[in-house]
Amino acid sequence: MKNKYFTSLALFLTLSFSNLFAAAGFFEYYINTDLNGVITFHGNYTGGISFDGSNLGTLTDPSDALIIDLTGAKTFENSNDDIVATRLYYRVYKSGDTPGAYSTLELPYFGVGGGNAGDDEWQSNTDIDLTTNISSAGTYNVEIYYEGDGTFPPSGTFNVFENNGGANFIATFEVNASALPVAMNSFKAEKRNRQVGLLWQTFSEVNNSHFEIERSSDANNWQYIGRVNGNGHSYEKNNYEYIDTRPHTGMNYYRLKQVDFDGKFEYSKIVFTEFDRTDEINIFPNPVTDYLSFSYLEKTEEQFSILIYDTNGKMILNNKLNTENKINLIDLSSGIYFIQIKNEMGEFILKDRFVKK
Repeated sequence: MKNKYFTSLALFLTLSFSNLFAAAGFFEYYINTDLNGVITFHGNYTGGISFDGSNLGTLTDPSDALIIDLTGAKTFENSNDDIVATRLYYRVYKSGDTPGAYSTLELPYFGVGGGNAGDDEWQSNTDIDLTTNISSAGTYNVEIYYEGDGTFPPSGTFNVFENNGGANFIATFEVNASALPVAMNSFKAEKRNRQVGLLWQTFSEVNNSHFEIERSSDANNWQYIGRVNGNGHSYEKNNYEYIDTRPHTGMNYYRLKQVDFDGKFEYSKIVFTEFDRTDEINIFPNPVTDYLSFSYLEKTEEQFSILIYDTNGKMILNNKLNTENKINLIDLSSGIYFIQIKNEMGEFILKDRFVKK
């Protein structure tokens, strides 16, 4: 029993110390950055520019692009310790802000990495966009480090890092206010009687010509309904408003088409509201002696058709509603009549009956 205990302890200590003093590791890293087609080579190899402390450039226009287009590392083995996989960890955050979580990029095996047996190279040419989620001007940090998975016999594993002595490698880049696109803060739709108020706010605007307002009843087929001019170049909050005076019966979906001076455009999120007019239109007075009026229709610019039938189903009247939102029935004979109102889409928004004295 004692011999088995000491045998297990000896194996544990052997594995633990091999893990702690694993001889395999990194001997080189490299990372290439691309600012609008200008490539800079970084790394700890002879002639390479240290990534740590580098300024990667300045973004001055919304079309500017800053990416990592190639990164890799070289590893060595020693005795029976070897590196079998590597990866890059990276994150981008504004100086002064709390850094977020790291993203990971696996580095596939690329080939022999040096002049010694067991030297390997790991490389990825997957583009990493460093400008994703940039929302304000200022200085941004790009923080990276490399991790390697190692093995040693008979079945031990360990991890090694290329991380600037634990401080990681941190480069910076600048974002000018002129590089920010139109940054939307909010967009909402609200009912205003029988109209819809569309309200939106921008944080900043660059090259912003105007907004086109589009409406749909099914969120698939869109119709242009209006335009609001933008503020061109602005680095402060701007509030906008548009009133839809002719919303559809039922669902109304809205989106903004933000258009630059050069014709480029992008769409906002979709907002919506709903109207059920059938329950809210009223005719009065009823019974009527002369003029029959309509409630709420005076609050919209939409054109309505008025159809009146007698009890035999004969159409007595088929007219557009006038600007006074009432019809003259003085010459109509006494009796019971049926009235229907249709909107511009041909939808019946009211079916009712009235009595003519």
